[in-house]
Amino acid sequence: MKILIAEDEPEISEQYKLVLEHKGHTVKITEDGQLCIDEFDNDSQYDCVILDFKMPKKTGIEVAQYIFEKNANQRVIMASAYVNHSIEQQLSKLGKVTEILVKPFKINYMLKMLESADHVKFAAEINSSKGNTNEKVAKYESFLNTHMQQSE
Repeated sequence: MKILIAEDEPEISEQYKLVLEHKGHTVKITEDGQLCIDEFDNDSQYDCVILDFKMPKKTGIEVAQYIFEKNANQRVIMASAYVNHSIEQQLSKLGKVTEILVKPFKINYMLKMLESADHVKFAAEINSSKGNTNEKVAKYESFLNTHMQQSE
């Protein structure tokens, strides 16, 4: 899998890169939101984009919005320690189900989310389906509760 990551904390981004490359994935790290946009403009052929929510220059929301304008079907995962109702509202305005990793999380949980064929298929189906964002989010949350366990 080819993965683009925007993370402004070097120790976190290096951990992602080390583990993901060890599992055979190709990883490109960018240190802020604008660099992520620049990289996506240069090469938009990523299987997944992982965005930190709070970054310099452009937030994760701004980057996700830009990416969805370029490729409405791009898989995006938002990683943040700041998940609250306000962030969830901002994500819902994107009109796409953006997957969320709540920091801190176990690296195996991230791998399971990235590599689960069922998860990838469900996220793509739900983003391409008709219906309002609240319905999509409810379906996605139900899927996560059934299929994903943070403890694994």
